[in-house]
Amino acid sequence: MPAFVARLAARRWTLVSMVLTLAGCATPPAPAPEAFRLRIAHVNDHHANLEPQRSFDIQLDGQPTRLELGGLPRVVAVLRGLDDSVPTLRLHAGDALTGTLFHTVFRGQADAQVMKLACFDTFTLGNHEFDEGDAGLRSFLDALASGPGCHPVVLSANVVPAAGTPLAPAPGGAPLFQPWVVRTVGGVRVGIVGLTIRGKTVASSRPLPSTVFLQEADAARQAVAALQAQGVHHIVLATHLGLQNDLALVRQLPEVDVVVGGDSHTLLASAALAAVGPKPAGEYPQRSVNADGAPVCVVQAWEYAKAVGVLDVGFDAAGRVTSCGGRLVLPIGEGVQRKDAAGRWQPLPADQAQALRQRLSPEWQLVAPDPAAQAVMQDYARQLGERLRDKVGEAPAALCHERVPGSTPASGCGPRGSDTAQVVAQAFLQASRRAQIALQNAGGVRTGVPQGTVTVDTAYRVLPFANTLVEMALTGAEIQAVLEEAIAFHRDPVNGVRGSDGAHPYAAGLRWQLDLQQPRGQRVSALEVRDRATGRWQPLQPDASYVVVTSDYLAGGKDGYATLGRVQADASRWVDTGLYYTQTFVDHVRAAGTLRPLPQSDYANRPAGTAP
Repeated sequence: MPAFVARLAARRWTLVSMVLTLAGCATPPAPAPEAFRLRIAHVNDHHANLEPQRSFDIQLDGQPTRLELGGLPRVVAVLRGLDDSVPTLRLHAGDALTGTLFHTVFRGQADAQVMKLACFDTFTLGNHEFDEGDAGLRSFLDALASGPGCHPVVLSANVVPAAGTPLAPAPGGAPLFQPWVVRTVGGVRVGIVGLTIRGKTVASSRPLPSTVFLQEADAARQAVAALQAQGVHHIVLATHLGLQNDLALVRQLPEVDVVVGGDSHTLLASAALAAVGPKPAGEYPQRSVNADGAPVCVVQAWEYAKAVGVLDVGFDAAGRVTSCGGRLVLPIGEGVQRKDAAGRWQPLPADQAQALRQRLSPEWQLVAPDPAAQAVMQDYARQLGERLRDKVGEAPAALCHERVPGSTPASGCGPRGSDTAQVVAQAFLQASRRAQIALQNAGGVRTGVPQGTVTVDTAYRVLPFANTLVEMALTGAEIQAVLEEAIAFHRDPVNGVRGSDGAHPYAAGLRWQLDLQQPRGQRVSALEVRDRATGRWQPLQPDASYVVVTSDYLAGGKDGYATLGRVQADASRWVDTGLYYTQTFVDHVRAAGTLRPLPQSDYANRPAGTAP
């Protein structure tokens, strides 16, 4: 019997059974016997976390307890240690890049070398794969496809690079990745379709303007139809869209059986996990239905190489999902620490550590790092250490960081917001000889500055991206428009979706009163600009022209800074200084010797109704 006929018959029998049950005339038949079981091991959003989280804190017996969790070599060990007597696929759902110094310094080369040891069947392009543009992604894909090890098929059905660009260099314009691929596992053909989140990638990463991002649902529908035409009726979506988008999308598509996702960093696990530490957003796996009304298994595996999902899917003879099972694996090391009487963390004896590990929920598994992956990671860590240990200054006190002023009371920042973002903006302003104003988005600053020695490593943790500084000529009215649209990007939903709060603006040489309770266009008022020669603050003049220094990322109109993108379209109004933005921060700290928060009067954001 053809598969689609069998599926139709199965669905018809289900409807008949429901009617009979409601009528009290018959007992529904037992579920069809399982004909095929597929295991899918998956990760997502590891973001260059090659090293483990060495201080992962949980609560056990009401006591703070510290574990070593994850790291890419442990992820590799979990993936390589699976029992392949069960037909198995290994999928990475995107965002391998950006997030740690391994990326900042090695630009994906370290990640590629370790990933090839995991033997992923596929890798889906995530939004952060485009952070260094198409050329940066090309370098990563070249490393992933060359040399010893396994080479995953790279997927995205809705990304279309232009012929002759880095991602489609061949004369015919064929891209370096595929929309979908068919794998035969356990004698059954399984189609895997990749999807990349469209809006976030275009707005907040740096793909070429010529690289087209299709609507996710349209691209998925076409890919599923192409697989159906080839007689493939076991279909997996490997997406980088976010869990809620996955759940909404799958209801629009026929034939889809499984969605393996990423992007939203969602923790799905048993409720027992919440008893000791991280609180899951839901059970692993989630269950939904597709456009046919057939069951679908939906999963995601948290973030930062802290987890591996192991999904078990059962199918009947018609190819319909009969069961969704499996669990999340949190790979931990042997060491367990607790605080002593003086409040210092101390390792427990081996027998006590073992006893505590055994009382954790099943997700926690003792896993030794894969030796080959560990050796690669340690070699890159050694190189990294040599380059980042240089001291550049001292911070007598910690500099806090929060994105939106007042949004995170525990940060200690206070109503004017991030100390660190302010210092970063000041470093940009001092690096530019022409600018009167420096502008920085909160999300471009990734962490605060701890008290103590400031090293090159500190600078890269604060500013890990590969940005340069751009000087732009803007009117006062355009500057105010930029601030309003940046705030609106994270305050005002578009089609029910808010942009990242990383868009919130900070500045040097510019300050304003901020009232987030006002509507768009009225949140920023009383703008003042400081004269670099005299140090005096003057009202910002709408018709006057000012030179603003900012990152090339914001200059391109990213994170909602649309006015800057329009200004960049006029080549006479901007120039790329070529100054690497992390280096300007290093130079700023070295010149000062001591890194301190700026005077409160110099902070850009101040609560409405308060004096400078």
